[in-house]
Amino acid sequence: MKAWGNTPPVKCKVEDCDKQGSRKSFLCLIHYKRWKRHGHTNLARNPATGRYRNGEGYIKVLTPGHTNADYRGYVLEHRLVMSNQLQRPLKENEIVHHKNGVRDDNRFENLVLLTRETHPTGHHIICPNCSFEFTDLGYSRS
Repeated sequence: MKAWGNTPPVKCKVEDCDKQGSRKSFLCLIHYKRWKRHGHTNLARNPATGRYRNGEGYIKVLTPGHTNADYRGYVLEHRLVMSNQLQRPLKENEIVHHKNGVRDDNRFENLVLLTRETHPTGHHIICPNCSFEFTDLGYSRS
């Protein structure tokens, strides 16, 4: 790509990135957006811990090579805790249920291993003040 004026193009300052960077940030567009959103340019949401909260409220932990890891190397923390406690990978039909319903409370005491057949469907909580019924699928007025 041709640079403005007589100055040469600037390479993105992220290691192993060969794209052209901005003169102001020295980052290519992909790394600049990642830096603006997360405060760093690493793929892991928190490079210090390799943990992040996904859109559903669960914690994911960077554990490349684990049998239950997704294609990016992340495992849901509650599944990792149960897998470590059992000293084996979890099967596809096994579900780790949070007893108190709090998705980021991954203490072993709060977890129970169920199968898809025995896992309760239609979790719901009814607000004592306004009678709203909160479910996994959303909420409805009771």
